[in-house]
Amino acid sequence: MSRIITAAAAGALLAALIPGASQAADGPARLQAGPVEVRPSVTFSAIYDDNVFKVNDSGSFSVDPVEDIYFTLNPQLNLRLPFGTNSHASAGYAWQGVKYTGGFDGNIDTTIWDTFNNHEVFGEFSLRLNNGFGIGLRDDLVRKNLFVTATELTFDEQADLRPIGLVHNEFKPTLVYNLEDSNLQFDAGYILSSERFSAQTYTYLDKNIHAPRGRISYRFFPKTAAFVEGEGYFVRYLDSEAASTIQKNDADGWKAWLGAQGAVTSRMTAILALGWGRLDYENSAARASTWLGKLEFNEKFSERTRLTVGGARELYDSYSTSYYVSNRGYAEFWHAFTPIVAAAVGGNVFSNRYSEPYARTDWGFLASVKGEFRPLSEDWLKVNLGYNREQRESDFDWFSYETNQVFLEVEAML
Repeated sequence: MSRIITAAAAGALLAALIPGASQAADGPARLQAGPVEVRPSVTFSAIYDDNVFKVNDSGSFSVDPVEDIYFTLNPQLNLRLPFGTNSHASAGYAWQGVKYTGGFDGNIDTTIWDTFNNHEVFGEFSLRLNNGFGIGLRDDLVRKNLFVTATELTFDEQADLRPIGLVHNEFKPTLVYNLEDSNLQFDAGYILSSERFSAQTYTYLDKNIHAPRGRISYRFFPKTAAFVEGEGYFVRYLDSEAASTIQKNDADGWKAWLGAQGAVTSRMTAILALGWGRLDYENSAARASTWLGKLEFNEKFSERTRLTVGGARELYDSYSTSYYVSNRGYAEFWHAFTPIVAAAVGGNVFSNRYSEPYARTDWGFLASVKGEFRPLSEDWLKVNLGYNREQRESDFDWFSYETNQVFLEVEAML
């Protein structure tokens, strides 16, 4: 079990490192191939972590924290073909390699943990017509390797310690309509996503998710709008008979918000939204019904200084249990000392309450400080150097951990 939990914690960390092929720079492209805008980029990072797998050696399943230095390389290529007014077609591909330098104990096969790759490809089409009507189509396909943890997926002590392949796909059609000579806007969309695991042990998690959504907003001041928004959530598992210690059930749910966003002062913008969410699980007594909310302020003191402060309450479906409710607060302060040197300080606090059958509450914080450098006084080359401190406490000891990271990141984007 300890090996699985050790393998475990890296899953969320490594998945979070994948920037995604869709992250293209705004503004005009520096490279053109006829009418096609070409946007290549590459990011390299070196990270020291004193607790790579985010474990607690005092927990019930004792595992010593492992420190290591690892490197990531993430080249991307985005192609964009603009046409008409605010219309375009685009596609992109991203690859990421992760290399550990090997600070592992004798219980872990370093040839497994040594190097692995992730892939992402996307395609997008957006058409805006002069009558205010717009349509969009987008598809994202991701193939990545996870080292998933027992705390999320399984309590099988005999599970094989190997990378678990996950294929995730999202298809997103959207419709937008702005009434002529009116401040009223309609926005509707649909997300069909799927997840498929390569390892037979985890096929009980293979699923399709249907998520229709809609939004109506009305601008009652030049820079302020009110909105009503809602979305559905329908998850269907493909193999309900698969053997597992965690029985997953199909779920039907919805979320709805009423809110406003826009200018508070000449320098401050804000968003306030209150809502309700519900999840019902088939053949299960599990049911979630709770209020949701978001409040965020953005203060722009000057072109060189800005502050963001906010909080949110959300409801999520979960791998390891039925659902969890998340409460969090966050803040970030950014200041540019010169055109080429800036710094950011921020962090968040959180409390996550998980439902039965593995009910628990996790709470903690993440603090970060980062220096940003643009050596050539241009946006195409960025160097970031920073430090992260993360700490989590839990009702179950083996979910508790603390970790410190020092990182260097170099990003070049045309």
